[in-house]
Amino acid sequence: MKQVTLTIRFEGGEADNGRLPIYDAASAENGLARSINIVTHSFANDEEMRKRGDSATGAIVYASAPRKGCYEIEVDVVFSDAICNKMGASVITNRYWDYLTWCWSFAVGKEYEPVTPYLQKLVDSEDAKIEEIADALESALINLHKPIASDPNNISLVLSRKHVGDVMTLDAETNEYVNVRDKSEDDEYILGNVTKFNILTNYGRVFDDKLRRVVSFQVIEDPSHRLRSLITKSMHERVSGRSGKLHFLVRRVENAVGTVKRYVVYDIYDVPENR
Repeated sequence: MKQVTLTIRFEGGEADNGRLPIYDAASAENGLARSINIVTHSFANDEEMRKRGDSATGAIVYASAPRKGCYEIEVDVVFSDAICNKMGASVITNRYWDYLTWCWSFAVGKEYEPVTPYLQKLVDSEDAKIEEIADALESALINLHKPIASDPNNISLVLSRKHVGDVMTLDAETNEYVNVRDKSEDDEYILGNVTKFNILTNYGRVFDDKLRRVVSFQVIEDPSHRLRSLITKSMHERVSGRSGKLHFLVRRVENAVGTVKRYVVYDIYDVPENR
């Protein structure tokens, strides 16, 4: 077995006195449990998704009580011998930290550069399920941010690695990112290029010509595989130096401040090369 220890530390406001409002604390710990279990299960099981996050196959996640003087929770992720043998006992800690930080960063809208060849290979893969993982993490991270949402000017959360130091910080900005409005009720068209797409999950990323940035998307229905064929064709055209443009019929999902987090795609139309 192999144990990986991480620390979650709330800072500022009443957290500096070692306490949080009880509902906020309970919500945050529930979100912590679910978000760690979702990522851990995915890491240990070839990115298999488990959206409820109540457990992780191949690992057990333990939590220690908050310590006096600050609101800090220590979490121990204990991987089974089978997972250690599959991943490599000597590299599993660095791989897990890289994977966890990547998943959380993507889900809260932060940029992250891989530090292990293992994660770099995943990032470069067309089959990476990071959009689906981020979607699964959304409600858990909303709960984890609850103390921040209650006191955004003072409270922040720090993810820390033993013997290394602070790895990432969640704050008022990430709280605004994870808290989503309802899906828009209005259809709209966007024009862009697909940059990545997973044909197994129907999640992908598109460069939106109007927003001038990459946005995640999910194709919700495609029984005839027509949409997937258009996406694949567009990606091949782009690689070949052609435009590869597509029109997408979408509804947007926005965060609390109106930033587009992702699109739900209902239909796709090809754009002739000469347009």
